[in-house]
Parts: sequence; C-alpha cells; structure tokens
Amino acid sequence: MERVYKGRYNKRVFPTVNDRQKIDINITPIFTAMVTGHGKTRAYLHRFKILEHANCPCGNGDQTIDNLLYWCSILHTQREIFKPSVLKSGNWPAHK
Repeated sequence: MERVYKGRYNKRVFPTVNDRQKIDINITPIFTAMVTGHGKTRAYLHRFKILEHANCPCGNGDQTIDNLLYWCSILHTQREIFKPSVLKSGNWPAHK
C-alpha cells in the first residue's frame, strides 16, 4: 500500500461526511482498519518487523489491502461473488 498522510488516504475512501452518510455499510473495527491501511495484512505486520516477509501466500507479491481486494488468487472466488454487488451501485474495480 502506498504511504500517504492518513487524512489524505481517508479522504480518498470517504471524501466528505455527506458521502459517507449516503453509503449503507456496517462500520466495524476490522472495516476501519482495512480502509485506513491498518488491517493486519502480512505487509502491515512486516512493516513493524512482526513477520519476516510480506509475501502473500498466493505468490502475487506482498499481501497488501490492494492485493487482497484486486489480485490475490486465493480470494478469486470471493471476489467474483462480491463484484456483482459492487456493480449494482458502482463500478469495478471498486473504489476503496
């Protein structure tokens, strides 16, 4: 995941409070951690030297939020199930 200032990254996820209020989602601690780039991915844990490697088990690079959402072959089936839901209200690839 690219490193950007937290406010700038969060603004890309929810540009305004009004935009956030229009979206019917269940905000959980896990959801918040993932959209703010603090989800417990292998890349995140490697950054703090908790894990030796950041590699995703799928072999497609580091296990980042973007990798999990868009490219991880392990999550291919779940992504294919998820895409139609996103396409009903937006575009794929989904904006974080």
